[in-house]
Amino acid sequence: MEAQNQAQQNDANLQIALASIDAQAKDRQDNRAQYSRILKNRYIFVAVCLVVILLFCGFSIVSGATALVLDIMKIGAGLISGAIGGYFAGKNVSVAHRSQDSDK
Repeated sequence: MEAQNQAQQNDANLQIALASIDAQAKDRQDNRAQYSRILKNRYIFVAVCLVVILLFCGFSIVSGATALVLDIMKIGAGLISGAIGGYFAGKNVSVAHRSQDSDK
């Protein structure tokens, strides 16, 4: 009688564990799909912005406003270098915090 109850409890625990694993796998798959959609939308946004800027610069060059294009390029170079520098500065701070946390 006791062995039978133990076997039933083990079977019930097995079913719960299998259902939990399936739920985790589905959740993980949903998270990956959502992250992929976010990345795709981000890349599309960047591509559209780049095309608009290039079209504007091309139109400005054709209409003779090359000084405007040079000013836009100067501003863009400053923004890009600042963004890259900020990214790596933040990355170094993050690495430093992780190494301090692991030393404790």
